[in-house]
Amino acid sequence: MIMEQKTGGQESGNHHTHAPPSHPHSGQDPSPEQHTPEDSRRSTTILLIAIAVIVMFTASFFAFGYFRSHQRPLTIEELHNLNFQGKLEKSEGYIYHGVYSFVKVDGFWYTALQSQSGLSQYSFAFRYSPEELERLPVSGALDTASFNNASEYYITFNPVAENLSYTVLAVNDYNQHMLNAFSKVPVAACDRNETIACETRPIVTCGSTTGVVVYIRDADTSGVQFSGNCITISGRGFDQVKGVDRVLYKFYNIME
Repeated sequence: MIMEQKTGGQESGNHHTHAPPSHPHSGQDPSPEQHTPEDSRRSTTILLIAIAVIVMFTASFFAFGYFRSHQRPLTIEELHNLNFQGKLEKSEGYIYHGVYSFVKVDGFWYTALQSQSGLSQYSFAFRYSPEELERLPVSGALDTASFNNASEYYITFNPVAENLSYTVLAVNDYNQHMLNAFSKVPVAACDRNETIACETRPIVTCGSTTGVVVYIRDADTSGVQFSGNCITISGRGFDQVKGVDRVLYKFYNIME
């Protein structure tokens, strides 16, 4: 309920209006307040200052919002530094085994590794972090001499398997690391000659050659098996991609 304010010196219910005293000689009732040009200029100045303050405040508010939304993204190196200082959330980064810094950027996990000479440092991207792959079964042993001495390797798979898009993704991820980190050239192969594309490709399985073989095998069971000169990565869908990352972590001595 809106209450009316009562003015001092008046009682409710009786409102008396007092006319100003008359001036018989002037012919006009004088104004109760006389405004000079100086008063007008002062009022105008105050108004302009108030408008300027409002404009500046509004501009500052939007500028701050723009700055907040357009801050420079942190570099991977800066994220690693924050990670070592413990200033990242677990979903953003963590230290694996107290040594390896992993930070997540745009859906990829990045870590920095030194070259064998120790003179250079490289940043590598993975789709899965080590902790996500610790339960993936790994067995057997690789002939490391054959792997280290090979300048190329066969990468083979079933060309008529379902969901080959995941196999292609796994193959591409593996090949990029082999080329960039190990300077090894992939040779595309098939495990059977049942498509037009495979007519001109080598038909390779683990037992068909003494060269290094990486076999992306479509299977119900996921896992990695090392057997002499052959690496078999089994699974379906993204499990094949996980298997590739697991093999790479072993090559980089991040995981056993």
